[in-house]
Amino acid sequence: MPNAPSAKSMIKKLHHFSKAVTKSFRNDYYHQPGTLPGTLIIDENAEFPTIFLIDYNQDSFIRKQVEAPEECLDYLDSESVSWVDLQGLGNQDILQRMGRVFDLHPLVLEDVVNMVERPKIEDYEDQLLFIARMVVPKERTFGFYSEQVSFWTLDKKKIVRE
Repeated sequence: MPNAPSAKSMIKKLHHFSKAVTKSFRNDYYHQPGTLPGTLIIDENAEFPTIFLIDYNQDSFIRKQVEAPEECLDYLDSESVSWVDLQGLGNQDILQRMGRVFDLHPLVLEDVVNMVERPKIEDYEDQLLFIARMVVPKERTFGFYSEQVSFWTLDKKKIVRE
């Protein structure tokens, strides 16, 4: 293959990229010393949240966009299975309201907003938090990027944050 990069040059580029990403994360995503646990620090470039509710059982299926987290309350005590898909983290008020509606531990919300969390599972008595990395191809250029995806589970209810 003509002009193909050598393995050595590819490794050098990956090493340089890794250093740049690590430096960026250190500077941009960690809380200042003295910040209280559970503090939500919203990235100024984060997208405004969009909330989708998916509710189903063997007889019915509903998928709808909701304007406010409180619209999910009617589905919490139902016999059906519910998923809430939260896309975007750009509004502290909506995130805090999600926390109140679903009785989420404050550290769960902080972990979800802190986009450099390592993959992990946290057990908060009646809640589980799963954080993983998802590899996504770049749309306009060659390569991939990694983004965080988080799942909370509450009994039969699931909340997904991509």
